Amino acid sequence: MVLCKKREKPLFTLSQLLCFFSGIFILQMGVAIQVRTELGLGCWDSVNLGISKLFNSSISLASFTVGVIMVILAGVIRKGRFRFTTLITAFCMGFGTDICLFITSFFTIPSESWMVYPFLALGILLAGIGFALYLQSGLPPNALDDFTLALTERYPIDIGKAKLVVDISGLLIAFLLKGPIGLGTIFITLLVGPCAGVFNKVWKSILRK
Repeated sequence: MVLCKKREKPLFTLSQLLCFFSGIFILQMGVAIQVRTELGLGCWDSVNLGISKLFNSSISLASFTVGVIMVILAGVIRKGRFRFTTLITAFCMGFGTDICLFITSFFTIPSESWMVYPFLALGILLAGIGFALYLQSGLPPNALDDFTLALTERYPIDIGKAKLVVDISGLLIAFLLKGPIGLGTIFITLLVGPCAGVFNKVWKSILRK
C-alpha cells in the first residue's frame, strides 16, 4: 500500500510577498520623501540619533538596540512569545530606505518655501499606506511595528491608535535623549498613525475580495 505524503503548506504565498515588499517600498518611499523635506526626522529615527550621540555609538547599533528592546517588550505583552524574526525585517527596511533615498535624489524637493509642506504631506500619506499594506501580508513586521501589533492584540485599540501611542512615546523619548526634533517630526508623529488606521481598513476590504 502506497501512502501519499501530505502536501506541506508553504511558509508564505506570492500574494503575501507582494503585500510585504510593495508595502515596505511604499512606506520607505514615504520616509525618504520626509527626509528630503529636511523638516525633521521620524520620532524613532530621532531616538536612534539621540542614543548614538549619548553613547558615542553608530546609528545602526542604536537602531538594533532599540529593535531588541521592542522584541522583548512585545514578548512580555504576549506573555513569553518572542519574535526575533522581526529583526530580519528591520534589515529589509533599512535596505529599502537606502534604495528610496537614492530614487528621490533625482527629484528636486524645495526646502525653503511653503511648497515643502505638500511633499511632507505626501510622505506621511505614503508612509501610512505602506505601513498598513505590509502588515496585511501576515509576515513578520519589524520589531517596532510588531510591538505596535502586540498592543492591539492585548488591548482593545486599533492599529492606528496603537501606532499613535507608540509614536508619541517615541517623541517623548527623543526629547529626553535630546534627539533632533523638527516641525516635521511632530506632524509625522501625529498623522502617520491615524493615516495607517484608515488605510488598514481599506486594504482589509480590498484584499478580502
